[in-house]
Formats: sequence, structure tokens, C-alpha cells
Amino acid sequence: MTLTREQFLSADDSDTEVVDVPKLGQVRIRSITGDQRDRWAEFVGKYADGSPKPHGWKSLLVAMGCVDDSGALLFKESEAALIGRKHPQTVNVLFDAIQRLSAMTDEAKREIEKKSETMPMSGSGTS
Repeated sequence: MTLTREQFLSADDSDTEVVDVPKLGQVRIRSITGDQRDRWAEFVGKYADGSPKPHGWKSLLVAMGCVDDSGALLFKESEAALIGRKHPQTVNVLFDAIQRLSAMTDEAKREIEKKSETMPMSGSGTS
């Protein structure tokens, strides 16, 4: 049986994990949502013509993915500049982990493709 609209929309399909950040300690992160990914891509994509990425592009993704133990965001997106004041290693460790958890790396995308190849398909996929 397939999901209803309500089941689909209410299901928590995010991934979370605790990351050990050198010089800082443990930070809980979660995968970002589709809407967050689109906002981040729009922010960074404006510079896809080869010009340098905008200031704070890594910090923005970190703001979108850091959560407390109950899953609430630690930062507003508007507070990304505060994250940018942290040690570069701190930002990089969290950025890399959130990208991986959100299937934004090539390796993560390949892993999803492998899993989807082994999943049985039901129906034609058309409506």
C-alpha cells in the first residue's frame, strides 16, 4: 500500500548524526530540506559562471543543518555570518558532513543510486 498525502507530508525523512568537531566538541546536524537546498543553491549558483563563490557560502549551509537534541535549528539563516567567525576547520567539518548527509556530494548521490537500483519498483510511476 502506498502512502497517503498526509502520511507523505508528515513523515520525518531527515537524517541526523552527531559530528565530532576538533577544538569544539560534538555538534548535532541533520540533512537539509529540499527548500533549504534550493535556497542555498540559488545563493551559490549566482556565481556559477566561474566567479568566486559568495562570502559565507559554507557558513549558510552550516546554519541550515545544525540542530539541537530536539531537532530545532541552532541558527537562523540570517546568522550565518556568526558561524563564519569560527575556525575554518570547524566550518569545513560541519559543511562536509551536512553535504554528505543531504546527498549533495557525488559519493552520496552514487550511494542513493545504488540503493534505488536494488529497490523493487511498483507501478509505472505515472499518474
